[in-house]
Amino acid sequence: MTRSRSRSFSQRRASQSEEIERIEIDSDDEYQNRGAPMRKDGSSSLPDGGFSALAEEQQDELVKRVIRLMICRNAEKRPVKREELSRHMFANMAPVRSKSKVFQGTFNVAQQKLRSIFGMQMVLIQRQVKANQSASSRTQTQLTQSGPVGTKGYILVSVLPPELRAEERKDRAGFGFLMVVAGMILLEPGCRIEQGALYRALGRVGVHVTEKNGHRQLNGGNVKELLESTLLRQWYLEREKEDQTFYFMLGPRFRAEIGPEDLVEFVGAVYNLSDSKTGGLDETSKSELRKRLDDTSGISQEDVEGEEED
Repeated sequence: MTRSRSRSFSQRRASQSEEIERIEIDSDDEYQNRGAPMRKDGSSSLPDGGFSALAEEQQDELVKRVIRLMICRNAEKRPVKREELSRHMFANMAPVRSKSKVFQGTFNVAQQKLRSIFGMQMVLIQRQVKANQSASSRTQTQLTQSGPVGTKGYILVSVLPPELRAEERKDRAGFGFLMVVAGMILLEPGCRIEQGALYRALGRVGVHVTEKNGHRQLNGGNVKELLESTLLRQWYLEREKEDQTFYFMLGPRFRAEIGPEDLVEFVGAVYNLSDSKTGGLDETSKSELRKRLDDTSGISQEDVEGEEED
């Protein structure tokens, strides 16, 4: 990575707060009708009632709202539910003719701005587990619905090259812990590990989940809160209950931000260090792990999502 590329990235990050306030939408052909006449109530006088029919000020305000909300939630690592995004977008706005068309047009322009200015894009992810849903109930629901059944939400993921993304990660200890947990989950059949087995495995590498000071570099020592609350709330991990036993699984944010291939390579690297006599994981074993991840994902990731109801 060259110094000039690093400086350019740092300068762009430093000016993000200013960019949020003064974003201007490019005058693409797709939005030539942005200055179309408006009715007294603020709704479009054009028949389609879409984003391009809104006044320029309305378009700018809608796009800013989406970008501000996404960046704020990204800092908190909180996914934005689709209904929350729509509600925030149209709050205290003059009535519009077709919310679904305005939503999609606003989303598209905000997506463009996020990519070109901030080096990020919105991605729709979906949890596998509904709140308070048992493992058997989830399996039955997935069989009937042919897919995941949990909540959907938007997150921001980087579109920058890997060498620039590495500069963004401040909590290296937390990230390393997440990778270790994810690796342990991957090595279990069905990419699902029993809670007690996970805690015992972590204890063997010096992370004691149930102790008051489980590890001084992780969440001030409170590893239990990090594992059972923070990482679940951020959708990096998921947890479900079967009978009286809890199981941890990979969450949709982990799959979207880090990706299956990076996890497989991480596990392979750990095996290569700890089992140098046999050479660690071979390509056949890695292929089996990739297939295990594919078989258990059940998650459709999309960067542009469909319509909101009028």
